[in-house]
Amino acid sequence: MKLFKEKKYWLLLLLIPVVWVSIIFTPGIIGFAIYSIYMLTAVFLGLRLFLRVKRSLMEKVVLIPMTAVASATIAIIPLLPAVLGMIIYHDTYPEKGENVPTHKLRDFPVRNATYSFGYSNQVMEFDLSEEEFRELAATRFSQPLQEITKTITVWTIDYSTMMYVNNGLYSEYRQKNGGGYLLVFDREKQRGYYRCSAR
Repeated sequence: MKLFKEKKYWLLLLLIPVVWVSIIFTPGIIGFAIYSIYMLTAVFLGLRLFLRVKRSLMEKVVLIPMTAVASATIAIIPLLPAVLGMIIYHDTYPEKGENVPTHKLRDFPVRNATYSFGYSNQVMEFDLSEEEFRELAATRFSQPLQEITKTITVWTIDYSTMMYVNNGLYSEYRQKNGGGYLLVFDREKQRGYYRCSAR
């Protein structure tokens, strides 16, 4: 197909590693802008080549899906590995904080927070009152709160210490793939624990 004989298309393919790096390591808006320019250029070249083809209207109509698929393929090629790389990067170097005076959990304000937020796993410990915890659970989480009737075990963020919560509340959601979340409140310590996993 003439689309892949265009030197400009091969130049786009050679630029794929640059696009990968820009998406993974640059701030969100900049990486998105670079990829958008790349994608629009691929689509533009495909449209330009399509309009230059000297064929009948019916033949051009047949070529439309072929040209669209080819252009979309070149435009999407950098995105999939970049997304995978971004996931690996954020899991390897998660956002961390220790004893942060004020922070937010799903846009809800909490205090004295220690956390580690990667793509696949999110963990946070924080201070708040029971009233605040009930509001957090009711407005930011899908499952209703339940009283703790059996001891719930919660690891510290660095997995160095195991804690036991006997008196408090919890909300839990489990997916079929093993992911989900666990939100726990310890009445004695007036402290909340949050664990979330994509799988």
